[in-house]
Amino acid sequence: ALHLFATPLLHTLQPPRFLALYLASTLASSLLSRLASRPTARSLGASGAAMGAFAALAAIFPDRRVRLLFLDEPVALQNVLRGAMALDLAGLAAVKGTGAGRWLRVDFAAHL
Repeated sequence: ALHLFATPLLHTLQPPRFLALYLASTLASSLLSRLASRPTARSLGASGAAMGAFAALAAIFPDRRVRLLFLDEPVALQNVLRGAMALDLAGLAAVKGTGAGRWLRVDFAAHL
C-alpha cells in the first residue's frame, strides 16, 4: 500500500521532504497510539506512517479519483480518507467501549 502512496508523493515532495513526512507520521502515530491504548499494548507505527503518507496525498491531491475494489465508480481521495478515518474512529470507540482490544489486534488510534 505504501508504494501506491509513496510514488506520487516522492515526485511532488522530493525525497528529503517525503522522508521527513514519513518519519513525522511514524512518531505522531506512535505517540497517539501510546496515549489512546492500554499501557501494555505494543505498536510499531508502520501502518500509521503509511496512513500519514496517504493523508498527505489526499491533502495535496484531494480531487484525484481512485477506484476501490468494492465500488463501481471512482472516488475522490479526500472522501476515501474521510471514510478510512471514520472507520478508525468507529473501531477505536468499539475497542474502548467493549474491551475488544484483548482479542482485536488493530491499533485504530495509530491510523488517525
